[in-house]
Amino acid sequence: MPLTIRVSGANAVLQKMDRLKRMDAVRSGLEKAARHVEGVIKKYPPETIANWPSNPKGKWYERGYGFRWHLPGGGLGGKKTSEKLGTKWSIHRQNGGMTQLIRNVATYSRYVHDKERQFHVHKRTGWKVDEEVANSEKSAILNYVNMEVAKVARS
Repeated sequence: MPLTIRVSGANAVLQKMDRLKRMDAVRSGLEKAARHVEGVIKKYPPETIANWPSNPKGKWYERGYGFRWHLPGGGLGGKKTSEKLGTKWSIHRQNGGMTQLIRNVATYSRYVHDKERQFHVHKRTGWKVDEEVANSEKSAILNYVNMEVAKVARS
């Protein structure tokens, strides 16, 4: 006599598990996308004459240090103000990983990377702003998420 075991609701459970796997894939894709976006926005633009000791104005901004100038009797003066902007980036997961917050905690980062507050000199010298990067990287963000979801769909 054959024995039959029937589990009612198994299909619903499997469907929910499949949705959970896909949500994990979305989170994974968003994390990878956030690291990508962070890499784009944190990249320093090329140095300009404003960063060189040969600046005709006699003062310049030295990355990783701050403002520098030539002293009348020779030597260098300076004010160590740099917070090393490029090292102050971090990514924070929110909403169970469905939101990725990319931020920079250097006190002056808003004047470099915030669209509404960016100083003209930073715009002129090629520093990217948050909104610009978010818009330019939309397709890359979607690609990261889609690739992770596709992995789950293939498995």
